[in-house]
Amino acid sequence: MGERVTIAALQGMKRGAKKIVGVVAWDFQIAKIADRAGVDIVSVGDSVGMNLWGRKEPGGHDPR
Repeated sequence: MGERVTIAALQGMKRGAKKIVGVVAWDFQIAKIADRAGVDIVSVGDSVGMNLWGRKEPGGHDPR
């Protein structure tokens, strides 16, 4: 995994006018790809799985 980006690091990037790259990944595999690509911030949310894979609940489990 890449180096952790802290709030202080983000503030420094903003002060230094460095562009901050962020992406939303819908699962762990996509998050790892984004991390390897050097994305600064990766937000992982699997609610897309509800639409993409027809799940009734996020998190990969369906209460039945």
